Amino acid sequence: MEALSKSKYARLGLLVRAAGSLLLLVATHCGKDRMAVQPQQADSDVAAELVPEPSPEFDPLYDAAGHVRESSEDIAGLRLPVGLTPFRDAESKRIFRSKIPLRKMLEYFGPRLNTAQVDRVGDGAIYRHAVAKDVEGGTTTLDVSIMPLPTGETRVEIVEHRPQVQRAPMSEAELKQMTRNHLKHLD
Repeated sequence: MEALSKSKYARLGLLVRAAGSLLLLVATHCGKDRMAVQPQQADSDVAAELVPEPSPEFDPLYDAAGHVRESSEDIAGLRLPVGLTPFRDAESKRIFRSKIPLRKMLEYFGPRLNTAQVDRVGDGAIYRHAVAKDVEGGTTTLDVSIMPLPTGETRVEIVEHRPQVQRAPMSEAELKQMTRNHLKHLD
Protein backbone atom coordinates (compact mmCIF):
# COMPACT_ATOMS: atom_id res chain seq x y z
CA MET A 1 0.00 0.00 0.00
CA GLU A 2 1.37 3.36 -0.98
CA ALA A 3 2.21 5.61 1.99
CA LEU A 4 0.20 8.83 2.09
CA SER A 5 2.01 12.12 2.50
CA LYS A 6 1.03 14.64 5.18
CA SER A 7 -0.68 16.88 2.59
CA LYS A 8 -2.82 13.93 1.41
CA TYR A 9 -3.78 13.22 5.04
CA ALA A 10 -4.75 16.86 5.48
CA ARG A 11 -6.90 16.85 2.31
CA LEU A 12 -8.50 13.55 3.32
CA GLY A 13 -9.30 14.98 6.76
CA LEU A 14 -10.94 18.06 5.20
CA LEU A 15 -12.95 15.85 2.84
CA VAL A 16 -14.15 13.67 5.74
CA ARG A 17 -15.16 16.73 7.79
CA ALA A 18 -16.98 18.24 4.79
CA ALA A 19 -18.84 14.97 4.12
CA GLY A 20 -19.76 14.68 7.79
CA SER A 21 -21.02 18.25 7.87
CA LEU A 22 -23.05 17.70 4.70
CA LEU A 23 -24.54 14.51 6.15
CA LEU A 24 -25.38 16.34 9.34
CA LEU A 25 -27.00 19.20 7.42
CA VAL A 26 -29.13 16.85 5.31
CA ALA A 27 -30.13 14.79 8.34
CA THR A 28 -31.20 17.79 10.38
CA HIS A 29 -33.26 19.38 7.57
CA CYS A 30 -34.92 16.20 6.29
CA GLY A 31 -36.31 14.89 9.51
CA LYS A 32 -35.87 17.05 12.55
CA ASP A 33 -38.31 15.01 14.61
CA ARG A 34 -37.07 11.57 13.57
CA MET A 35 -33.31 11.95 13.90
CA ALA A 36 -31.16 13.58 16.53
CA VAL A 37 -27.45 13.66 15.63
CA GLN A 38 -24.67 15.03 17.75
CA PRO A 39 -22.45 16.93 15.27
CA GLN A 40 -19.12 16.60 17.07
CA GLN A 41 -19.61 12.95 17.95
CA ALA A 42 -20.59 11.91 14.42
CA ASP A 43 -17.81 13.96 12.85
CA SER A 44 -15.05 12.47 15.03
CA ASP A 45 -16.33 8.88 14.62
CA VAL A 46 -16.35 9.14 10.83
CA ALA A 47 -12.90 10.73 10.79
CA ALA A 48 -11.48 8.05 13.09
CA GLU A 49 -12.82 5.27 10.87
CA LEU A 50 -11.66 6.70 7.54
CA VAL A 51 -8.28 8.25 8.36
CA PRO A 52 -5.60 5.69 9.19
CA GLU A 53 -2.79 6.53 11.59
CA PRO A 54 0.26 7.80 9.69
CA SER A 55 3.00 5.18 9.75
CA PRO A 56 6.54 6.44 10.29
CA GLU A 57 8.60 6.09 7.15
CA PHE A 58 11.99 4.38 7.37
CA ASP A 59 14.87 6.86 7.13
CA PRO A 60 18.22 5.25 6.30
CA LEU A 61 20.17 8.05 8.07
CA TYR A 62 18.16 8.61 11.27
CA ASP A 63 16.42 6.39 13.81
CA ALA A 64 12.91 7.01 15.16
CA ALA A 65 14.30 9.45 17.79
CA GLY A 66 16.08 11.50 15.09
CA HIS A 67 19.60 10.31 15.98
CA VAL A 68 22.13 9.39 13.27
CA ARG A 69 22.30 5.62 12.74
CA GLU A 70 25.50 3.56 13.18
CA SER A 71 27.00 1.77 10.22
CA SER A 72 28.78 -1.57 10.41
CA GLU A 73 32.16 0.08 9.68
CA ASP A 74 34.62 1.12 12.36
CA ILE A 75 38.07 2.66 12.72
CA ALA A 76 40.05 1.56 15.79
CA GLY A 77 36.81 0.46 17.46
CA LEU A 78 34.94 3.70 16.69
CA ARG A 79 31.68 2.89 14.89
CA LEU A 80 31.18 5.23 11.96
CA PRO A 81 27.77 6.74 11.22
CA VAL A 82 25.81 5.96 8.09
CA GLY A 83 25.88 8.58 5.37
CA LEU A 84 29.66 9.05 5.17
CA THR A 85 31.17 9.19 1.68
CA PRO A 86 34.93 8.52 1.50
CA PHE A 87 36.78 11.52 0.11
CA ARG A 88 40.44 10.64 0.78
CA ASP A 89 41.79 7.44 2.24
CA ALA A 90 45.39 7.00 3.38
CA GLU A 91 46.79 4.38 5.72
CA SER A 92 46.22 6.32 8.93
CA LYS A 93 44.19 9.32 7.73
CA ARG A 94 40.67 9.11 6.34
CA ILE A 95 38.52 11.99 5.19
CA PHE A 96 34.78 11.72 4.62
CA ARG A 97 31.98 14.01 3.46
CA SER A 98 28.38 13.81 4.52
CA LYS A 99 25.06 15.52 3.89
CA ILE A 100 24.21 15.00 7.57
CA PRO A 101 24.22 18.40 9.33
CA LEU A 102 27.26 19.36 11.41
CA ARG A 103 25.25 19.52 14.66
CA LYS A 104 23.97 15.96 14.17
CA MET A 105 27.53 14.70 13.49
CA LEU A 106 28.82 16.37 16.66
CA GLU A 107 25.95 14.75 18.59
CA TYR A 108 26.89 11.38 17.07
CA PHE A 109 30.66 11.41 17.69
CA GLY A 110 30.80 13.26 21.04
CA PRO A 111 29.38 10.49 23.25
CA ARG A 112 31.38 7.80 21.45
CA LEU A 113 34.84 9.28 22.15
CA ASN A 114 36.85 9.39 25.39
CA THR A 115 39.19 12.35 25.46
CA ALA A 116 40.21 15.19 27.70
CA GLN A 117 40.96 17.53 24.80
CA VAL A 118 38.15 18.84 22.62
CA ASP A 119 38.99 21.96 20.64
CA ARG A 120 36.09 24.03 19.32
CA VAL A 121 36.93 25.50 15.93
CA GLY A 122 34.14 27.78 14.73
CA ASP A 123 31.01 25.63 14.60
CA GLY A 124 33.05 22.42 14.40
CA ALA A 125 35.24 20.50 16.82
CA ILE A 126 38.42 18.43 16.98
CA TYR A 127 38.57 15.54 19.44
CA ARG A 128 42.31 15.01 20.07
CA HIS A 129 43.98 11.82 21.33
CA ALA A 130 40.59 10.16 21.71
CA VAL A 131 39.81 6.49 22.21
CA ALA A 132 36.51 4.90 21.19
CA LYS A 133 34.32 4.40 24.30
CA ASP A 134 33.65 0.73 23.60
CA VAL A 135 37.35 -0.16 23.32
CA GLU A 136 38.95 -1.57 26.48
CA GLY A 137 42.64 -0.72 26.91
CA GLY A 138 42.78 1.02 23.54
CA THR A 139 46.31 1.86 22.49
CA THR A 140 45.39 3.47 19.16
CA THR A 141 44.32 7.05 19.67
CA LEU A 142 42.34 9.11 17.20
CA ASP A 143 42.11 12.73 16.19
CA VAL A 144 38.55 13.23 14.94
CA SER A 145 37.82 16.52 13.21
CA ILE A 146 34.23 17.50 12.34
CA MET A 147 34.00 20.69 10.30
CA PRO A 148 31.46 22.42 8.06
CA LEU A 149 32.13 22.72 4.33
CA PRO A 150 31.11 25.76 2.25
CA THR A 151 28.72 23.49 0.32
CA GLY A 152 26.67 22.90 3.49
CA GLU A 153 28.04 19.38 3.85
CA THR A 154 30.03 18.13 6.82
CA ARG A 155 33.68 17.03 6.64
CA VAL A 156 34.84 14.26 9.00
CA GLU A 157 38.58 13.55 9.25
CA ILE A 158 39.89 10.67 11.33
CA VAL A 159 43.63 10.29 11.96
CA GLU A 160 44.88 7.15 13.71
CA HIS A 161 47.91 7.33 16.00
CA ARG A 162 49.14 3.78 16.47
CA PRO A 163 51.68 3.03 19.17
CA GLN A 164 55.24 2.46 17.99
CA VAL A 165 56.43 -1.10 18.25
CA GLN A 166 59.16 -1.42 20.83
CA ARG A 167 61.85 -4.02 20.46
CA ALA A 168 62.47 -6.42 23.26
CA PRO A 169 65.62 -5.63 25.26
CA MET A 170 68.78 -7.32 23.96
CA SER A 171 70.61 -9.98 25.85
CA GLU A 172 74.24 -9.35 26.84
CA ALA A 173 75.48 -11.74 24.14
CA GLU A 174 73.45 -9.92 21.43
CA LEU A 175 74.76 -6.56 22.63
CA LYS A 176 78.40 -7.78 22.47
CA GLN A 177 77.86 -9.20 18.96
CA MET A 178 76.30 -5.94 17.75
CA THR A 179 79.23 -3.95 19.22
CA ARG A 180 81.77 -6.22 17.45
CA ASN A 181 79.94 -5.76 14.13
CA HIS A 182 80.03 -1.97 14.51
CA LEU A 183 83.72 -2.02 15.43
CA LYS A 184 84.52 -4.10 12.32
CA HIS A 185 82.93 -1.42 10.16
CA LEU A 186 85.13 1.24 11.74
CA ASP A 187 88.37 -0.61 10.79
